[in-house]
Amino acid sequence: MSVTERTCVGCGTELPSPARGRPRKWCSETCRQHTLYSGACVDCGAPTYNGTVPPPERCHDCNYPLFAQRAREEAREHREAVEAAWAEGLTCREMAARFGWSQKQYVCQLRKRGYNLPHRRTPEQVKRIGDGWAETRKAAA
Repeated sequence: MSVTERTCVGCGTELPSPARGRPRKWCSETCRQHTLYSGACVDCGAPTYNGTVPPPERCHDCNYPLFAQRAREEAREHREAVEAAWAEGLTCREMAARFGWSQKQYVCQLRKRGYNLPHRRTPEQVKRIGDGWAETRKAAA
């Protein structure tokens, strides 16, 4: 009995050979669904997937071009506003108040989008942290 290497029909990942039974075609259920239920946009060639059979002919951007254009413009304006606020030296809390989000929600969203927002500390906070480290060192010695 020969062992043949099989690959996933959807993504090409190597699949382990089963000890017995029928060999697998797909690496996962998600890969199977995306392969079977996705197509290519007739206008731009972008993948289309929404879990329906047959898949849609056009991607979301080509199907709703004004909506997509407006969304891109809003995203660009928002990024520019955030970068300008960061350049002004605003803290995360001040930026969240300016843009109308809660601080945690705002910072988490921006970090997910790839913004580099390091924590900023006031001089009092830095002094307090430094004092805490000094006390810890004294206690350890």
